[in-house]
Amino acid sequence: MNRPSLPAGREMKRAFDNASSLVGEDAHRKRPKNDPMHQSNTPLRFLVVHKVLCSRHNNHPPESELYKDTPRLYRGDDRTAQLRGTTILEEDVLSEEFAEENPDVSFIVIREYDCGVYHDAARDQFKHIPVSDNMIHVLRKFKVQLTMLNEDASEANPVAERIALISEGVSSGMKSVRSAYPSYFLSSDPAIGDLMAPYPDFYHGRTILTEESLDSLGDLDEEQKGHVVLLSGYVQSSCASDYKEADEQFQHGVVSKMHFDKLFSPEDIVIRSTEAGPRAYCVRRVETTPLRIVRLDCWSWAFDGKFYQDHSRWDIPWSARADEVSIDSLLLYPLRLGSTRLRNQLHERGKVYWEFRNRKMVEYNSLSSGFELQPVSRAPRYYLTTTGLTITLG
Repeated sequence: MNRPSLPAGREMKRAFDNASSLVGEDAHRKRPKNDPMHQSNTPLRFLVVHKVLCSRHNNHPPESELYKDTPRLYRGDDRTAQLRGTTILEEDVLSEEFAEENPDVSFIVIREYDCGVYHDAARDQFKHIPVSDNMIHVLRKFKVQLTMLNEDASEANPVAERIALISEGVSSGMKSVRSAYPSYFLSSDPAIGDLMAPYPDFYHGRTILTEESLDSLGDLDEEQKGHVVLLSGYVQSSCASDYKEADEQFQHGVVSKMHFDKLFSPEDIVIRSTEAGPRAYCVRRVETTPLRIVRLDCWSWAFDGKFYQDHSRWDIPWSARADEVSIDSLLLYPLRLGSTRLRNQLHERGKVYWEFRNRKMVEYNSLSSGFELQPVSRAPRYYLTTTGLTITLG
């Protein structure tokens, strides 16, 4: 499948612009069910909320709080202060009740931040507090330093992001897409949980979620299409630089740990080196485990007198100490990123291999000049070797 960066179509751009303009204070307001804004012509929107996790300070409030604004530390805070936003979200935007009362909200983007990581990054922004000489002696004895912020610190960078598909429209829309493309967008199944950034399914399915491709799906109505376009527009916009960096790496024949989960795509032809030469497999499904192991469900043609599909599963861990490795050094790698010579070699070998479906005399050497080939009642037996096909008659 061709994988160019997805240009936003007119409808996608309108939907994304409308949704983006609503993200903020107005996007979080609660509407009653009888509000006229609940009519079908209401622009679809999404919400972005912020959640702080803390792996360092036990005295910080529960991690269940969500903020409307990006968290940071503020003027006067010390090194034990909690990373926080200014406005706590009072309503439960992830509840079924919220989804029912706000049908125009397609999905919720939850950005997560780590308090300890932020404190480490903001260390240089803290300034020492002037104290008396006696106090300095006491602080040194207890190995304590008094520091504080003279001004608001910079906004925190998220350590993770996920998307909760809360509306029926976006869930059913993605279900229709999965039905049309069974190997793609498996992570959008609500039974699996929230979508997790950097959304590798959407990286591989960029050409599937164009307006033209969605128009061809008969099971997708206009409302569902609007939800899918909005979701895809957000992902492609928020991950644009990440996806571009991955594309550039792959074009240069290398992959980093950061982009490892984007390397393999459903329907890819992947190559494994063996003693008998390279062997090709077709990828049916791609899965990334929590330990960043890429798991490939594959099939390939095999022959034992007749052709059949041989199914296999391969786990490809990131075992390199280096941040970046050559793609062709992996246990399996995509043929589309291999050399032209390798692709031509496999193509020619495959043509010969596929001809073995039908009976064919490949080579015959007579033991004597008077020997004649006689018809036999039994079917010939086929033996496939690395050099060709041997046929035994009789």
